[in-house]
Amino acid sequence: MTVSDPSSDTTPPFDAPPVQVDADMRQDDLCADSAAAPPVQPDSSVALRWHFKRFAANTWAGLRADHVRLPAWLVSTILHTILLIVLALLSVPHAPGGRTTLLVQTSPPADETAADLEHLQQPDPLEPDDSLAAEQPSEIPVASPAPPQVSVRSPLEPQVSQRNAVEAAAAAMAQQQQHVSAQPLPTGGGLGGRTPEGRREWGLRRGATPESEAAVERALEWLIAHQRKDGSWSFDLSGAPCDGRCANPRENPDRLPAPPTAATGLALLAFLGAGYTHESGPYREQIDRALYYLRGQMRPTEFGSDLQLGSMYGHGIATLAVVEAASMTGDPELRHMAEELVGFIVAARHPSGSWGYTPGAPGDITLTAWQVKALKGADRLNISMPSDIFARSKAYIDSLSPDAGVHFGYREPSEAKTPTAIGLAMQIYLGRSPLDRAQQDGMEQLLRWGPTHRNVYHDYYASLALHHASHPRWKEWHPQVRDHLVQTQARQGHEEGSWNFRDHYGDVGGRLYTTAMCAMILEVYYRYLPLYAENSEFPL
Repeated sequence: MTVSDPSSDTTPPFDAPPVQVDADMRQDDLCADSAAAPPVQPDSSVALRWHFKRFAANTWAGLRADHVRLPAWLVSTILHTILLIVLALLSVPHAPGGRTTLLVQTSPPADETAADLEHLQQPDPLEPDDSLAAEQPSEIPVASPAPPQVSVRSPLEPQVSQRNAVEAAAAAMAQQQQHVSAQPLPTGGGLGGRTPEGRREWGLRRGATPESEAAVERALEWLIAHQRKDGSWSFDLSGAPCDGRCANPRENPDRLPAPPTAATGLALLAFLGAGYTHESGPYREQIDRALYYLRGQMRPTEFGSDLQLGSMYGHGIATLAVVEAASMTGDPELRHMAEELVGFIVAARHPSGSWGYTPGAPGDITLTAWQVKALKGADRLNISMPSDIFARSKAYIDSLSPDAGVHFGYREPSEAKTPTAIGLAMQIYLGRSPLDRAQQDGMEQLLRWGPTHRNVYHDYYASLALHHASHPRWKEWHPQVRDHLVQTQARQGHEEGSWNFRDHYGDVGGRLYTTAMCAMILEVYYRYLPLYAENSEFPL
């Protein structure tokens, strides 16, 4: 048998002429030749090439023998396959000791396969994964937003050069930046006035009187007398403990929902505004019972807990009370309640950025205002919520104005009094400066209208807007509201300490609603520190 020089690697083995092999050569001779070859060392490329060339030559000769008669293409395929295997072996890292082992296993035994599958189960694509429950869409019905309007430019319209468009955008941005930089930033708005010292300091500074403070305390005593055994309050005073002894029962011809969670939340807000909590003050036990009642009414959902009991009014007002109690005391259990309730508010939002009577329904300015105030309180606690929550709410409130933010409507743009007061207060909460031209014009409109002296919903929000802006004409506004409430408070019988005014909101909420709102109006001096400090540059 003749082979080429094993030390030569210049000629590819597949280009060499076929080697003559004796037809009587036995297969064991080939095996013996292979066995006699030097062992393959991991780093010996010369020896490996020697083995390959010898094997290739023998294989080529055997396959081309007269009695085999294999076609050339099949021989070439076999040899190329062998070459690929050899090249793969060259790239495999070698184990210590100089041995290279190649294991090939077709399939494991049946019992071994079953054991492996028990430890590594593939998820069923048709079976829901509970670990992703928090990422699944809420079952709360949410109206789908309208598809965005795509503006198609007509080829007949005059074309604006890209340079002009860039220059115009830069100029608008510079003008907006100049306008923003001139606006003061809010520095207040905290709950620091809700202490005995804070009530004295801020009350004297902002306009409270001994008479107005005494009226607040009488209102709280009336509320205590009307708290139910389970710790709640109700807008309906026909049952215990009042049993209808207060005149002017509530009227609700439209059968609007008036949940006890809303009544309980309003009463709690009046106590909290005066600085009383379940940990301090003369009403600790009653406030603790009210908070315990709210905790017992929470209904778990996929996204937080629900306190509606028929209306998002109930959920929003109760959430605001829980959030403020948590802020004032640092109670970890109240904070956990606040997180659960805030999660439900976020999930119940309509795509427009508003809130309606039911989760996901189109909203109005009154319901939206309660949810926004609750979320602002939660923001003080650093409770997590979507980053766009306030921007989208502001955009919704902006959409209710017919004149770029001076007046506001209930569900559609208009110049209605109460929605305008709510809208202007919410604009300050959501970041619009009191020096903004529209905000100034709006508050001047409130001052021209003056207090209604009957619609406490309007007077509450108008007072809040002017207080937070530290408006220079605040001293003209608040004495009218303050003195009217002091003079009209019931001073005898079972009604002592309460108020009742006949108007749309007062008829639905009744004496309990009106009394809680009036108490908070008289607490305006210290209930929230003004968001903006007094500014001598405020235009008159």
